[in-house]
Amino acid sequence: MTAADSFSALDMTLVQPGDLAVTRDGLHVLAFLGDLTWIQADPTPMRTHLETLGAAPPSGWFVVPIRVVRWRVLEPAPPE
Repeated sequence: MTAADSFSALDMTLVQPGDLAVTRDGLHVLAFLGDLTWIQADPTPMRTHLETLGAAPPSGWFVVPIRVVRWRVLEPAPPE
């Protein structure tokens, strides 16, 4: 859908709730909740984190290149 060098460079007018941001290296995924808020999982402590862009200086996964993708409903395959 779109790509950016970091979350601060992302055109937020293109992002909708439910969109996923995947780091360019493919190691991490964040989901957009709306109102500049993203949710991400941290497997080490087995917790999720909500992060709002602009609320604090960007850190961690928010400063790496990302690609934003959107889910879409696929039509079922016709019966054979």
